[in-house]
Amino acid sequence: MNKNAIVTSIQNKRDLAEFSFLWKTWLLWDINNTWDLLVFVHPNIEADAKSQFTGDGLMIIKQKPLEEQDDFWGLADYSKANYFGMFTEDNIDLLSSYDFLFKTCCGTFLTQNFVAFTPWKDKFYTGITTHYSIAGADQLGKVRHLVRTVAKQINLPYRDFGHVSDSILGSSTAI
Repeated sequence: MNKNAIVTSIQNKRDLAEFSFLWKTWLLWDINNTWDLLVFVHPNIEADAKSQFTGDGLMIIKQKPLEEQDDFWGLADYSKANYFGMFTEDNIDLLSSYDFLFKTCCGTFLTQNFVAFTPWKDKFYTGITTHYSIAGADQLGKVRHLVRTVAKQINLPYRDFGHVSDSILGSSTAI
């Protein structure tokens, strides 16, 4: 087991195809020597994921479907809400056993620069973009309200960005 982990989620067959990019670049640049790859999968594709992808440091973990999880964000009908569904009490021991976690989308390409990257313990890295999908537009108001509420509670400025990307990196306690 490495000290750091890349964390992602696969919810359907399309995600399974996209995940091959993350998995291949994780192996290509020998990132598997320093970062484990934790892949939380929908039960319907667990067997496919385990048959298609292998490697030292790769863990494929069955994740509860969205309809079986607590719907804190009120987005039960929005499929992307489950991409953060691995951060539950069921997985806390595993996730907190790592020094750093890099939560990213399953279609991410890793570069050779990631091999030598050493995160700072007191930093929290996130990707910010103003893009959001048309399918998610109807839910955007709910999400913005919740983000504003959380930002205010922890005294962070909120600049009305429409979407914080799937990629976040920080110490396991921060994440």
